[in-house]
Amino acid sequence: YLLRITRLPREHLISALPPSLPLFFIGEDHKRDGGARRRRGKEEVFGGLRPRIRFSPLFCHGIPLLSQLHLYSFLVEITLIGKKKSEEVGPTAKAQVSGKEASKDVKKEKFSVTAMLASMDQKNDKPKKGSTSASGKPFRVFVGYDPREDIAFEVCRYSIHKRSSIPVEVIPIKQAELREKGIYWRERGKLESTEFSFSRFLTPHLANFDGWAMFVDCDFLYLGDIKELVDLIDDKYAIMCVQHDYAPKETTKMDGAVQTLYPRKNWSSMVLYNCGHPKNKILTPEAVNLQTGAFLHRFQWLEDDEIGSVPFVWNFLVGHNKVVENDLGTSPRAIHYTLGGPWFDAWKNCEFADLWMKEKEEYEKKTKATENTVL
Repeated sequence: YLLRITRLPREHLISALPPSLPLFFIGEDHKRDGGARRRRGKEEVFGGLRPRIRFSPLFCHGIPLLSQLHLYSFLVEITLIGKKKSEEVGPTAKAQVSGKEASKDVKKEKFSVTAMLASMDQKNDKPKKGSTSASGKPFRVFVGYDPREDIAFEVCRYSIHKRSSIPVEVIPIKQAELREKGIYWRERGKLESTEFSFSRFLTPHLANFDGWAMFVDCDFLYLGDIKELVDLIDDKYAIMCVQHDYAPKETTKMDGAVQTLYPRKNWSSMVLYNCGHPKNKILTPEAVNLQTGAFLHRFQWLEDDEIGSVPFVWNFLVGHNKVVENDLGTSPRAIHYTLGGPWFDAWKNCEFADLWMKEKEEYEKKTKATENTVL
């Protein structure tokens, strides 16, 4: 066997490895040793550091394990090159075995670090604006779904399609379906006000880590063309969202759910995901099911400069954001009934309730007309 060890920054490991690749890592656990590179029997010392080999398994990016690694880790690549004489095993073994000989005698199974890094450089070379999907398909909008708010979802979907001037695919994120597929198995916590409190972070995974896609809560009413939002997209960001400074005074919301306070509250209620961004590949089912609420809702897998800003009118919080008279820049493009919408009895008279009720009536009328046409 040929063993090659490559030292890489942790973020490169997270971003570039195929999800199913069964590799092992050696943590950067060193023992100081005087002197520069020299040979000690069969052991080489690099720059005065002698690695103490410590293997850690990695599975599907192994999110919990990666958090325990140091800033740098060693990627171990083991290649089967066939049986060789004992004197050929060592630092010069790779040089002595040509590519033609290896391919002729045995099949190689290896992961190319060079190709991995080259691929990353190509992907991040030139940021583009307004990207949607690498395949040119309709812009994908994943909407959080909760059985208690089915009508809210239907009206949200209707409002998106009604005003969109570009092809849009609206996809509900239903927890029951995700559980059946084995994608979601997290137990629901007492503070989770909806079924999509955490499943929302599966958006890049559900989008096959390709192109751009959006997640939005079901309690939104769109008054603007989704194309205007898509035109704001900038590929240099991993995600883009409205960066609210929101601290509600209410202790409950919706139909009696507990109101919670935390940094970056409501940022995750409407997010444009750059699904192909290397950093977002950390959002595997394992991560979404095992990571903490703070890690996910505060976007702790990202640096601040990797989070782009969207105007607040695309996540206009009822009861928080205000329309300024004669200032069109404050008119909501997407209303978010975050405390509860008019589909709940307690919130029938909330601000902008009339707009939602009008949209609901229009949706029901058109749905009924369509059903009658089919019959």
